Amino acid sequence: MKYKIFNFFKMQKFKLYNIYRLNSWELKSAKSRTKKMKIILLTPVRVIKVFLKREVIISYIEIVVTTFCNLKCKGCSALMEYYKNPKHIDIKDNIRALQRIVDSNVTVRTLRVLGGEPLCYPDLYKLLEYLKTQDKIKKVEIVTNGKLLLRDEKMINLLKDYKFWFSVSRYEEASTNFDKLIDQLKENNINYIPQSENYEWVDYGNFERRNRSEKDLIAQYHKCTHKCNNLLNGRLFHCHRCSHATNLRLISLIKRDYVDLFDENVGNKQLKKQLYKFIYGYTPYIEACNYCDCGINNKKIKRGRQNNMGDSKK
Repeated sequence: MKYKIFNFFKMQKFKLYNIYRLNSWELKSAKSRTKKMKIILLTPVRVIKVFLKREVIISYIEIVVTTFCNLKCKGCSALMEYYKNPKHIDIKDNIRALQRIVDSNVTVRTLRVLGGEPLCYPDLYKLLEYLKTQDKIKKVEIVTNGKLLLRDEKMINLLKDYKFWFSVSRYEEASTNFDKLIDQLKENNINYIPQSENYEWVDYGNFERRNRSEKDLIAQYHKCTHKCNNLLNGRLFHCHRCSHATNLRLISLIKRDYVDLFDENVGNKQLKKQLYKFIYGYTPYIEACNYCDCGINNKKIKRGRQNNMGDSKK
């Protein structure tokens, strides 16, 4: 019960935070004074709509475009080291999933494009070209490990749009082109965020069943500091560890853990309600909580340690 009460007040605060972040981004990108004034004046209306479930704002979604990675990091939170037969997600499926969110009249503040390594994804340009046209998706962040450079001039020109940002990880000797990539982004006026040199990874522990009680699972989920909205193969999960574990068939696929964007029996209005509940409703725990220590374990590990230097698969 205490977690239900805590979650209720936390979600009200989260709704206001989402509105604030979205308004800040829209004000920053508004080109005219009139448009900025309109955004400010309509803020109370947006607040009311969100609290009445008329508008859904998701501050953050991750989309996995490929499970190919050119590194083999120990302790990868996305379980990349477990993939023996990685593959690229079909571009049609990626666009179909995102279009369903857009068609449901749901706003996404930030969409993070992840892998594996997204620069290995052969249809990255097509995906970004699509995202540029989607007004409901405000900001797009491409997360790369600093090993590959941008080779396609057409891609470089597209990335100059204010909507796109690069998040560049720094894995010491593994990120062989980190400095060159930063220079390339600077030279082409592409937005980027370099990872701090002092950043450390959370130690999620190995992927073995913990046999926790329901009480402990609830505590584990609500103390977790790395919950996210991870989209993989048309399913939106609360956690990237959960999405990849089900994709790898390491754990069972359980309905409470995800929203199926490919369910043809669910119309846009119903999907909007499902997404509102998924983002702002009460979730006791998810299946991956029994295979994870994030939240109850404050131990950190060195980021990007390599099992071996993986091949640059494309």
